[in-house]
Amino acid sequence: MPDFTDFKSHLAGKDYPLHRHAKFQREVEARVALHAQYVTQSEYWNTFLQHLQAINERDESRATFLRNKILGMEPMTDAERHSFHLELMNVQGRIQARLETMELPARLIERGAIQFTAIHGNKEKGKEKGTEAALIAN
Repeated sequence: MPDFTDFKSHLAGKDYPLHRHAKFQREVEARVALHAQYVTQSEYWNTFLQHLQAINERDESRATFLRNKILGMEPMTDAERHSFHLELMNVQGRIQARLETMELPARLIERGAIQFTAIHGNKEKGKEKGTEAALIAN
């Protein structure tokens, strides 16, 4: 019975459409990482992050207020309590969406580095030009 290494060696010589698509996908992800690096080095990106952080701080204080209101001893109707719960979930969702937006370029860069290594192996590591030059050249 053949083991997995035999199967991989059997597939290595074949050119399946799925392999071509996967290679293309890796190349795209590696190039997106390059663009994300340029975006994050921009002063506009830093301004954008500061803006998002300020909005998140405002929403965090609103979420704290809503939590205190829901858990407080103040009498309220079920409709009011439900309204506060819905608003709290909405505010928490907005906060989470902004945090994901702030982390997206770092994730793209990390994923692109993984894909670049998958495409080119470690042969580019020792070169002075690095990932950026190699991606531009491809």
